[in-house]
Amino acid sequence: MRKAGSLSLKILLTLTATSGHGAFPPIPGSYTDLAFSVNIGPTTGSCFVLQASNSVYLATARHVLFFDQGERTNWHLWSTQAVVKGFFARGATEPTPRVMELDMADLLARGEVRFSYTHDLAVVRIEDCNPTNTSLVKALKGVKFTSPETALDIWPVNGLRKLKELVVGSDVVSVGFPSDIGLEEIPQIDRTMPLLRKGILAGVNQKQGTLILDSPVYGGDSGGPVLLRETDNLTFSTYHIIGIQTQWVPFKETWNNLRFGYVNQNLANSGYSVAEPMDSILEMIWK
Repeated sequence: MRKAGSLSLKILLTLTATSGHGAFPPIPGSYTDLAFSVNIGPTTGSCFVLQASNSVYLATARHVLFFDQGERTNWHLWSTQAVVKGFFARGATEPTPRVMELDMADLLARGEVRFSYTHDLAVVRIEDCNPTNTSLVKALKGVKFTSPETALDIWPVNGLRKLKELVVGSDVVSVGFPSDIGLEEIPQIDRTMPLLRKGILAGVNQKQGTLILDSPVYGGDSGGPVLLRETDNLTFSTYHIIGIQTQWVPFKETWNNLRFGYVNQNLANSGYSVAEPMDSILEMIWK
């Protein structure tokens, strides 16, 4: 959703995939690791960190990084610079800030930014992994860490699920940084921290190849991950990323003034939302 409105290059990555599952363990206590906020020009959004082979990527919605002028074929960056913020909290008493500054123009020129023309998805390659020890990484040119060096939880590629593997009715959790909710004069929400939303996979739009969630999203949530919750037993669950939040589904109410011929339409959040499955993300990474 659009809203108008250097340290050592080696950092330690903590790969927390559950053996045999490629999924994160239970969310409580580490939920701040699941998503990052993205600020680029006039827009805000969300993203998450993904490792595939010997590279580390940021994955998000295309419209968080790019805009077009109606033709849907000529995409432009909202800004040449982006700031990505998040926290590392796993095993820590206090979340540790993680801040990245991205030279988007340089990364795009060198082919490190990829996006889909048919799906609202984009990835930014930010780090190279050591070929013999993927826990050691080196930031790419155009990526600058401006926060203390800490470990960083990422999603391994086998922690993702494709569209064909999903079952309608499954429990899901959405993670993002909603910037359109709350009132500035009533600071109920810490906008530097992500928020979770629980729902179900309500359906699949087969023609569009998208997921429909019974879970509302708001401005700033776009680009955040959608997690499938799988219960192994009564006390333990694992989570897999199945999609990326991209749109809210409106409820339209129309009022007609028959005497004067006036028509007034109000759009409200229906509580349903759209997410792109991970298939296109995997295609962009492996191409």
